[in-house]
Amino acid sequence: MKRIALIILLFCLCILVFGESPWMAALSGYKPIYFITGIGEDQAKVRVSFKFDFFYPHKIGFFFGYSQLMFWDLYEFSGPFTEIDFNFDLFWRFESGNNFANDYEIPFIDYFQAGLWEHTSNGMPGVEDTGGENLSRGIDRIYLQFQAGIGSWLRLCLNFKYFYCFFIVYNDEKHDNPDIQDYIGSFVCRPFLVFYNKSLNDTLELYGEFAAGGGVNGLDFTEGGFLEIGFKSYKLLSCFRIYAQYYQGYCESILNYNKSAENSYKNGDGEDVVVPFSFRVGVIIE
Repeated sequence: MKRIALIILLFCLCILVFGESPWMAALSGYKPIYFITGIGEDQAKVRVSFKFDFFYPHKIGFFFGYSQLMFWDLYEFSGPFTEIDFNFDLFWRFESGNNFANDYEIPFIDYFQAGLWEHTSNGMPGVEDTGGENLSRGIDRIYLQFQAGIGSWLRLCLNFKYFYCFFIVYNDEKHDNPDIQDYIGSFVCRPFLVFYNKSLNDTLELYGEFAAGGGVNGLDFTEGGFLEIGFKSYKLLSCFRIYAQYYQGYCESILNYNKSAENSYKNGDGEDVVVPFSFRVGVIIE
């Protein structure tokens, strides 16, 4: 699976370098692309992502999206990737002001999106390969999502995603993580503020993203869910921004979906201090 991921990355790089192909115009950014790292035991966190428009240049709105989230233990001698989460989805998006209906614009709405199939897995070995612990994880789900906003120089926005997990059972065997919705629930909500600076013709952003556990339609923040808070600066060198991310709760990685995020570091006296969150800083590309 890791070889497949490397091939996909190399393919994307080739397209960027030899971008005269009409395929290039059908490719665009999808989820945020970033590199961030912390202190102590916090590993570097890297994500790459893109989407492909099946019917470009027609504005029908059917896409293939791909994202890859990697946890990189930079501070170990060999610098291994301890986990890679592969995520793809097939979705239809109706974008306000840029659509097949004569670019019809819906007041306050940025887009509606319907996920026909979203898959996430980590490609790790199961019990039959390790002889002991099962490290394989996977989620298949469908979803509905929208983003809305109001304001100009100070824009208040909301992105909301409601999903349902379904599991494909092979040879009557139980799924690797059938209780994952107890920890991630059935929705992700992301309110955010965008500040526009007219003199710089640029924006900075502050957001909070959260989910509640408790199973399908659950609202249990005590036994599951997560909170992510992020800050994006003004642009540096045309497309880079400084990015800071705070994460507390479950499902930061699919392998440890049922373990709450934490970080350990040594204080001035050389004692181990454990905090129930992770905090990383780096760059994001937009």
